[in-house]
Amino acid sequence: MQGTRAYVPGDRQRAGVLPLWSVAENLVVTAMRGLARFGVRRTGAEEAAIRDWVDRLAIRGGADAGMTDLSGGNQQKVIVARAFASTADLILLDDPFRGVDVHTKTDLYTLIRQEAADGRSVVWYSSENAEMAHCDRVYVLRAGRVVAELTGAEISEERIIAVSFAESEPMGAPR
Repeated sequence: MQGTRAYVPGDRQRAGVLPLWSVAENLVVTAMRGLARFGVRRTGAEEAAIRDWVDRLAIRGGADAGMTDLSGGNQQKVIVARAFASTADLILLDDPFRGVDVHTKTDLYTLIRQEAADGRSVVWYSSENAEMAHCDRVYVLRAGRVVAELTGAEISEERIIAVSFAESEPMGAPR
């Protein structure tokens, strides 16, 4: 696949949060390419982008808050927003909602749907089968191989579990 990618790690504490930086700095670090002109930072554009993301996801504490002052859910909002604030064509999400409260999950599901509707590609790994109901297409893996592709009405927690434990050969396996 051509184009740029942004990644949201599954472990925000070890790989996602830049703890010494503010919410604002965490938000725009990946968006600088789109916010700078000829390598020069445009502070007005930066500030507008920061305000937009803080407001859009209702990040408590605001742009000037330190990342370590935020709840886990608000930290995760910042990390996800950082990926979507970039100019990346493809967003890779690695179990992004593990340990996040239901309200935060709902806010982030809405964001993902909006961005996908606007033409952004999102690849999302999750260990929570119920989350897959928010996807257009689901690939079920077993032993590192794709065993099923589900789309539309086929996507349900029950169907995902059933194909996860089915005895059939993986998709594309030689017979």
